[in-house]
Amino acid sequence: MSKRLKIILTIVLIILVSGFFLLGRTAYFMAGSVSCGVSGEYSDLGNNPSSFSTDWDKYISLDFSEYFISEYESFNITNDEITLSGWWFDNKDSEKTVVILHGVGSSKQSSGVLLSAGMLYKKGFDIVVFDYQDHGNSTCVDKVHGAGVHEAENTANIINWLINEKGKNTENIGLLGFSLGGMVALNTHYTSDNFTASIVVDPPVDFNTIMKEELEYQGVPSIVGPALRFYVRVANGEKLDRITPELALENGKKQELLIISNLLDERVQPHHRDDLVVIAKRLGIEHAIKYYNYGHVENIYAEVDDWDIIINDFFDTELSN
Repeated sequence: MSKRLKIILTIVLIILVSGFFLLGRTAYFMAGSVSCGVSGEYSDLGNNPSSFSTDWDKYISLDFSEYFISEYESFNITNDEITLSGWWFDNKDSEKTVVILHGVGSSKQSSGVLLSAGMLYKKGFDIVVFDYQDHGNSTCVDKVHGAGVHEAENTANIINWLINEKGKNTENIGLLGFSLGGMVALNTHYTSDNFTASIVVDPPVDFNTIMKEELEYQGVPSIVGPALRFYVRVANGEKLDRITPELALENGKKQELLIISNLLDERVQPHHRDDLVVIAKRLGIEHAIKYYNYGHVENIYAEVDDWDIIINDFFDTELSN
């Protein structure tokens, strides 16, 4: 092979690899961007625990006042230069604590998060809600969500804070996650063993499928998925899917699961919940699944009283006294 041909082939290879990298970068930021702070589609209308509402037109008339919480503590914890912003709701003499995990682009000020917090708090649970990195009032790193990986690491730090600062026991800690927050709850089985049970609502489960579905949902052709993976590996030095729900559950302690699936969900296809059932059965994890004929995470608004009963009964049963 001539020297000139080698040079030409090298230049072509560099162009192809660079183009593949830039394509992956573009797809990464188009599909995974979050705004940092509290804004956008999931705007919380200035929500706080003592006064909150939803901007979902279909349920805008719902009155949540009986679930308002007037006394709460704001906190910040810092680990590896990431500061997480949260609220702590302390019920005196309570040992049972639930960590509530919000969805992508949302925050601890989400009406769904605060509604569930109020329901559990009124029945005597301690509650913690917080913003993942790149969300709400927590540290803004790169304005891209972590596909449930960084968020699971954030959650492990919150659990450690509960144990070290609040004196909570592993047997008394539960997780409740919505959408991406459900995936985060599942992935936390990889980053922490220090909780007992979880409720997950419409969680993404199969990583390869959700990556394609999310790319398409954001208007990006799913064929660029390999380029996106390549970009993350080169730019961040890690695999995009180094933690997945299946891998995490394989490494967990078979904590009890309650799976909530809204069958009319267009954001996260219901097959993900069926995938989770298959994984749970294979691993011998105690689980139950409840189906609703509503859209994405809609059951909590469509059947408020039912949701109140479900989450309180589950955590009251699964968390130790």
